[in-house]
Amino acid sequence: MPFASGPKLVVDRLTPLFRRKYFDGKEAVLFTYDEDDNEIALIPLDQYFDRDFVTKIDNEDNSAVIAASGFFKDRGMMPEQTIRYRPEWDESLGGDNVDGGLRIDLDQEPEFPSS
Repeated sequence: MPFASGPKLVVDRLTPLFRRKYFDGKEAVLFTYDEDDNEIALIPLDQYFDRDFVTKIDNEDNSAVIAASGFFKDRGMMPEQTIRYRPEWDESLGGDNVDGGLRIDLDQEPEFPSS
């Protein structure tokens, strides 16, 4: 399941299998950025909170859309073209109340999908 970032709108369409495994029943995602390791984390949440970098999961057609453009714009990280990264599930993310999250290493070799 690649994480795609784009120049105008940054979204991630989670495949049905991936969504069921990690995001089923979740209402929102918390985005974090670790500048030292150059990594982004997406931590699924049971409910939505009106906080910075928490966005609702839009569940549609057995997939999920997570809008992330605000997160990237606020951090000055908006790419000029769509880029895909391969995330890894990390059970250590999120602390005691969350079962983990996706870790995306931005130093990995990205994919540049065709339009």
